[in-house]
Amino acid sequence: MRQRRRHRQRRDHRHQQRHRRCQRAMTEDSRDQQQGRPRRRARRQPQRSRELRVAAGHASPCRCGRCYARRPSAASGPAGPAAHVAHNLRPAFSKESFMAMSLLRRGALCCCLAWLVFCTDAVAQEAPPAGVSATRPANGLDVMEVVKGERRLTFSEVLDPQTWRGVLGQLIVIAISLVPRIVVAVIFVLLFYLVYRAARRLAVGGMNKAHVDSSIRDMLSSLIKWAIMGFGLVIAFNQVGIQITALLTGVSIVGLAIGFAAQETLANFIAGIVIFWDRPFKVGDWVEIDDQFGEVQRITFRSTRLLNLDGEVIIFPNTHMLANKVSNHSAMHLNRVRVPIGIAYKESIDRARQVLLALTERDPRICREPAPTVVVTECAASSVNLELRFWIEDEAVERIIQGEYLEKMKNALDAAGIQIPFPHLQVFLEETAAVAMLAAQRKAG
Repeated sequence: MRQRRRHRQRRDHRHQQRHRRCQRAMTEDSRDQQQGRPRRRARRQPQRSRELRVAAGHASPCRCGRCYARRPSAASGPAGPAAHVAHNLRPAFSKESFMAMSLLRRGALCCCLAWLVFCTDAVAQEAPPAGVSATRPANGLDVMEVVKGERRLTFSEVLDPQTWRGVLGQLIVIAISLVPRIVVAVIFVLLFYLVYRAARRLAVGGMNKAHVDSSIRDMLSSLIKWAIMGFGLVIAFNQVGIQITALLTGVSIVGLAIGFAAQETLANFIAGIVIFWDRPFKVGDWVEIDDQFGEVQRITFRSTRLLNLDGEVIIFPNTHMLANKVSNHSAMHLNRVRVPIGIAYKESIDRARQVLLALTERDPRICREPAPTVVVTECAASSVNLELRFWIEDEAVERIIQGEYLEKMKNALDAAGIQIPFPHLQVFLEETAAVAMLAAQRKAG
């Protein structure tokens, strides 16, 4: 940015100087015309054509090339020196042109440096550096041969530009030799990337037509990506000259060490593959595990995520999903809801059944087929336990309906006068001297 600002300032300064010279020349020309003397400066363009364009308002009286004049109008009169407007200091180049010129300037500088490094005439006239001997073979070409052996460089040799010129030349030669290989490697990577895009599009399109689960589709897309791009990187490394065998050996050793250190992660990975293959549940199903009821949000190679009714995301490792019981409430089209309640032994079971079934008659969420039922599940110590059973289609509202009907059943039984018992405890005391004394004290008090 600072360099651009300086360049803009220098450009504007040059334009102002050019404008002053043009304005001075124009003043001298007008004075010469008034006095009848010949012109002092030769015009760049034919005098007749320029005067016609200035009179028509298409050209500026100033000859700096960047000034412009206002076109004549009825209010301002004919164009001429009096109609000349203040110069507009518009930039001579746009931002893109300036960037292009900057790149050209830097490229020219790099070419000059390369010419200085590879200048054969200058190198031939100078003596060879230390540790190098010059020989001339039969064909007459100069050949630089490195003398065998090692020798420490002195401080003066380190400061010698010739020494660094040779090192820089070797680096440039190495870089130039690697450029074609790198270009070929990049081309291979781009080709394999295009192959991956085409293969992914075909695979995803086929799986969408076959209505494959989204989790399996994502897994296969990842496998296609790593397989194709990995093969492309191997070929690219071979083109550059990197030994793939040594690299694969190192990766295998590192992978073995990571495998021993991350056994649980690998177990979750294998469990994720089993879940993808067996498909006990899929994304969007409502499942229950460890008293947690929720919708499956995402299945990865490591974990499974559930969104419960409280809005919490619960993450289960895939090994835990395989090792424990999982109830899939979305596996079937209908789901049965059970709502338990108890009545006293003295109450009529048939009357309680009629009261409970009347609650489900006008609810559109409950299916008519199979019909709702009320069954006796247990004769407990203090109550006869009943259970209202009905079927619904939307498994997401199962727990909500269960809570609603538990409240409705309690209110309906209370309104019908049917008692809902609770556990009672009866204590019988034997007639002993201590009990008689306590009874006497209570009566006296």
